[in-house]
Amino acid sequence: DIAFRAPTGNIVDVGASRLDVSVSGAFLRSLPLGPGERWWMPDWAAPLFTGWLLNDPALRRGRVLIPTYLLAGQDEVQMRFDMRPLARGDCVAVPGEIRASIEPTSTVDVSRAWRWARLPSLGFFASSGFPFTRMADLSQTVFVLPEAPNTVETGAFLDLVGSMAVKVGLPATGVTVAFPNTAGGLAGRDIVLMGTLGRQPAAAGLLRNSPVSISDGRLTVALPDALADIRGFLLDEPGGAERRRAAAAVADLGEGFAVMVGAESPHTSERSVVAILGATPAALAGAVATLRDPAQAGQVQ
Repeated sequence: DIAFRAPTGNIVDVGASRLDVSVSGAFLRSLPLGPGERWWMPDWAAPLFTGWLLNDPALRRGRVLIPTYLLAGQDEVQMRFDMRPLARGDCVAVPGEIRASIEPTSTVDVSRAWRWARLPSLGFFASSGFPFTRMADLSQTVFVLPEAPNTVETGAFLDLVGSMAVKVGLPATGVTVAFPNTAGGLAGRDIVLMGTLGRQPAAAGLLRNSPVSISDGRLTVALPDALADIRGFLLDEPGGAERRRAAAAVADLGEGFAVMVGAESPHTSERSVVAILGATPAALAGAVATLRDPAQAGQVQ
């Protein structure tokens, strides 16, 4: 709900001028700089409110609805005034101080937005750290790292935790760190698994609910069974052709590849596992760098 102030006097052609509203570059609506909309009060009632903002001839109001499918977790509402001066003759200059503004009484209402998400969703993880950032201090998240992680693996872990903390605006004081030989206490937690393929023995067990298998440092995608296409149609899962393409692509990867996998936790239903694994420590760090780059993170699905 936007309150905005338009120039008064015979300077701007309010009939042709407008306020354009977008979210993260997607156009939503144009609000006229004319009399505007009184969506919350009929015209006959306006004169009764003497002294209220409605009597300010420069004040306008408008409502813009933002579709939830445009929200990815790091979003920006953008407002741009497009003002056209009145044609006042060739020899009459347009004043330099033409001002318009968004009023601080404007509000954003998220009370009717959806509060659930179907998981796993690497898109939600990449854009907003969900579901781990559901608790702002990551108090229900455990990171499983390799035994004695090297400098690059440790740096990737700290970079990922820091980027998730930035998204919620609080330090991750509640996060837990575990290692494959001491990975108890995973029940009831959301799990982030990090490391290189050859140095993360916990990967095979934690990803057993996913179509990805890891053995002897090699990653494979399970080939489809006879019911894959039926499940894909009914449950919105990848079909047989997609599985075969993925299996062939993974089998052909080189030393610099990294992978992100989302699955349900094998320890607790309705809890998540997200694995970020690289063929080398540098590949792992590259995957985390992708998540920290808004342009690339938006392509993770």
